[in-house]
Order: sequence, then C-alpha cells, then structure tokens
Amino acid sequence: GKARMATSTIADNSVDDSKSSSESKEVVKPTENLLLEPGIMAAYVSVLCNFAELYELTGELNHKEEYLSAALAVIKNYEAQLHTDNSASELKKGVFPLSQVLHKPVLGRVLTLVAHRELSVGQTVVAEGLYRSAIDNLSSPAALYDPRYQHERAIAQGGYGLLLTRWDKRASAGQDLLNQSEDLLQKVPVARLARDDSNDIGREDIVIPLTGML
Repeated sequence: GKARMATSTIADNSVDDSKSSSESKEVVKPTENLLLEPGIMAAYVSVLCNFAELYELTGELNHKEEYLSAALAVIKNYEAQLHTDNSASELKKGVFPLSQVLHKPVLGRVLTLVAHRELSVGQTVVAEGLYRSAIDNLSSPAALYDPRYQHERAIAQGGYGLLLTRWDKRASAGQDLLNQSEDLLQKVPVARLARDDSNDIGREDIVIPLTGML
C-alpha cells in the first residue's frame, strides 16, 4: 500500500519513462544514515505528516495511521542516535547544539495530529497529554527559525483549547488557549492557508484540522 512505502527503504529511485510525468509519485524513504541528518529527518517527517493529513481528508484513516506511525518511528530512531552521540555530561545538562534538536518541533506536529485523533474518538485524557507535549516541543528554541512551526503551535493550542472547553471547570482555560491560538494565527503569514470561515462554534475563524472534532 502507499503508506507502507513510507516505512521501507526503496532501492530503485529511477523514474519509469513509460509513465506519464504528471502521475503522482510515491514517498521514497531516504537511507537510514541520511535520516540521521537533522534537516533531512525534519523534512521527511514533515512529508509523512502531510500525507497523514491528506488521508484524513480523504477518509482513508488506516493510511493516516500508518504515516503517523512511520513518522514517530523516524523520530524515535533519531532521538536514540542523538543520545548515543552525546556524552553523559551533556545529556545531564540537557545541552545540545540547535541543529541536533530540530526534531522537537516536527515531533510536536506529529503529536498534534495524534492528539486530534485521540480527541475525535473521545480519549480526552490521552489527548490532553499529547497536546501538552506537542505545545512544549513546538515552543522549543528550535521551532523559532521557521514560522510554519508557529502555525503548528497555534493548531496544537487550538486543539487543546477545544478539549478544555468540554470540561466545565476548565472551560475558561480552554477559551484562553483558543484566544492564544487565534492571536498567533493572525501573526503567522501561512495562517491564512489553514483557515475556515464556517464559524461552526461561533468564532470568526477555525483552524481546518480542528473542524472534524467539533
């Protein structure tokens, strides 16, 4: 299946000239060594997240789950190598070069998508933990270099806010998060690419990835 292509290394990357150039291409997984390069790892995981969102929109949720699982596996392997490459003293201090912690914001994006899934099936406690972890990762210094991650943080805050508004005693905190999410979306240039004017819950703008959970 398409999603399984994301979890296996493809040896032959050549293009079949007999196929139309307009035909969509499968995701080709970089070699394991390349995936230990922070920029390549982050870019590849981002592609997997894009496909996961695509399959959610087309209703092919089994493929969505496979892509999210593949993304988490890549990050887990990267983190394991990161800890292997750093000395015990550096680990204890939590000191890493910025280039080595680029997995944090992209991990935040994956966790946000998983949290959306858990919230959609009523697993609110699990979703809360995932949202909190996602926001933490998307608030790391490594997320500041790319405005797209600020957009992803706004989505995570919006999802967490929606969750909290379902609990009477935490509805006020949820509204605060929704307001923070909206304020951040106003500041991020790419925000307009993921807005929905359906006004389903009385707000002027709702982030598209959240509409399926309302």
